[in-house]
Amino acid sequence: MLDKVKLALRITHTFLDDDIRDTIALARSEMVRAGVDAGLSDSENVLIEGAIKTFCLMHYSNDSKMVEGYAQSWEYQLDNIRKSNLEV
Repeated sequence: MLDKVKLALRITHTFLDDDIRDTIALARSEMVRAGVDAGLSDSENVLIEGAIKTFCLMHYSNDSKMVEGYAQSWEYQLDNIRKSNLEV
């Protein structure tokens, strides 16, 4: 997941790897807090991965309008994941 998120963030160095891993873990924890099954939040489902990338983009963006857009996208994705019948 780290490499996929780094690609989405356009980061090629390793200086932020620990911080990015923490942000990925935070996204997964937020999913569980919001009602997504813990096993599903740890899966490699493309919908889960897409939401995690969006969460990380939201946290690493410096543009307030982009942060707002990513936040809305994160909430939308999270809501749809919660409502879906995805299985672990």
